[in-house]
Amino acid sequence: MERLRVVTWNVLHRVHGENWQELPIDAFPDERERTRGVVRRVAEWLDGGVDAVCLQEASGDLSAALDEALGARARRFAHVYPRVPKPRTPAPAPLGDPRELLLTFTARPARQVESATFATDPGKGLLAIELGGVIRIVNTHVSSGPRRDDQLARVRGAATAAGAAVVVGDFNAPADVVGAALGVEFAVSDLRGQPPTRSASRSLPGKCIDHVAAFGGELAAATVIDVGGLSDHNAVLGDVDLGA
Repeated sequence: MERLRVVTWNVLHRVHGENWQELPIDAFPDERERTRGVVRRVAEWLDGGVDAVCLQEASGDLSAALDEALGARARRFAHVYPRVPKPRTPAPAPLGDPRELLLTFTARPARQVESATFATDPGKGLLAIELGGVIRIVNTHVSSGPRRDDQLARVRGAATAAGAAVVVGDFNAPADVVGAALGVEFAVSDLRGQPPTRSASRSLPGKCIDHVAAFGGELAAATVIDVGGLSDHNAVLGDVDLGA
């Protein structure tokens, strides 16, 4: 079997953070400083042997900063949503490029096989890449509530089109809901006893809504990574054994 190490992280788009008054915006009033912190984390993971880093809620500014920092060290794959986040207050958010993207970085040979915005939400979707022609990594951001059922069916289809797959992202739902929607063929991370993946906000407790799922293999381990307040989500590292 082949061991894959994949990190998933919702990095909090600056406009969403300001609109919802998320705590990382207070901690990092200068978005450039927060961006540098995110870039350092991604580079450390890739340099440390992680096979792929999957990001949700990346801004165009962050995407450009990652491209500049990583250069030829990693291949970049992206899905740009048609919805551009807009601030609720008259003051513009400090972004030169406010577009929102799904981003996947890998140092391994790979090709993009699917990229889609969900029909039920112009700011949610999936991005699928393929390694070696047989293993897929599906990066997704799923809506909360009843819209997620059709979206998770689309995610399942993207994963099962290959012999083996890792599905990661912000699912806005607990593991049992995600597992029931994806099906018994998928092993979904059990993060009980670890820090929440969605940190506590001013009004809500923390919860685990970011997951790693394996299809056609085994989920060896899943670990929540404290990102030091850079986002309202912590990252999750999944170790997945895939293939025969």
